[in-house]
Amino acid sequence: MAGASGVFIKNIHVAATSMSFMRAIFPTVIVGAIMMSRKQPIFRGNYPFMIGVSVLNTLRSYLFFTAFIYTSMANVVLISYTWPIFVALIGSIYLKEKITRRELAVMMMAFSGILFVYLDKPFSFANRDFLGMTAALFTALIHATSIVIFKKVSNFYSRTEIIFYQNMAGVVIFLPFILINRPVPDGSDVLFASGHAILLGTLGAYLFFFGLKHLKAGTASALSYVEILSALLLSVFLMKETITWNMGVGGAMIVLATVLLRKA
Repeated sequence: MAGASGVFIKNIHVAATSMSFMRAIFPTVIVGAIMMSRKQPIFRGNYPFMIGVSVLNTLRSYLFFTAFIYTSMANVVLISYTWPIFVALIGSIYLKEKITRRELAVMMMAFSGILFVYLDKPFSFANRDFLGMTAALFTALIHATSIVIFKKVSNFYSRTEIIFYQNMAGVVIFLPFILINRPVPDGSDVLFASGHAILLGTLGAYLFFFGLKHLKAGTASALSYVEILSALLLSVFLMKETITWNMGVGGAMIVLATVLLRKA
């Protein structure tokens, strides 16, 4: 499901802030309604901390959409897929999950793969590909941080609560932009945005957090490496993108690293 994300986003033709609002509003409303029907309190426990995490996730959402605007679907997928490596690294510190020398070597392989993907991109802040891929890299780092935090609180908050907190800050922060941005989202934009938010942001997130609750953070994230293959196939056959040799080599290194990390 996550591999299809770029197909939805590439068919939305509005600013990244407008995309981020639509991405946040649907899961927030749907999950919020479910919580109210169950008479679950919207805010409980250490909710100020969870709101802070929601703000962090809002930044991740903006960078994620920005990455797709500036570079190809394949580039975004290859770079952003390093998040399982960041999860293992951050998890070793925050969750006290032991990390071995072998795992460190695997992480170095993944980051070497990033360099291969960047290989034919000039280092320039005016270069669209470079900007998009850099946004994707920061997306991966922030996403990994959020996953580790949500893993930490998964025994106190339900999956529906976690999804709600993931998105609620984005509704508030990006609301002014959806009102002033031009162009205004048309019917097609809303259709693709709602499909992306419901299928990936709600159902996909629910399934992921279900698995995350029962596995180590690093293991759960590494299990999703099939995402990169499905995303690349969709980028070639549906979006007509070209996979260059360095993208293939770098992508293979990243995928291999996540596979080895899973077996570590």
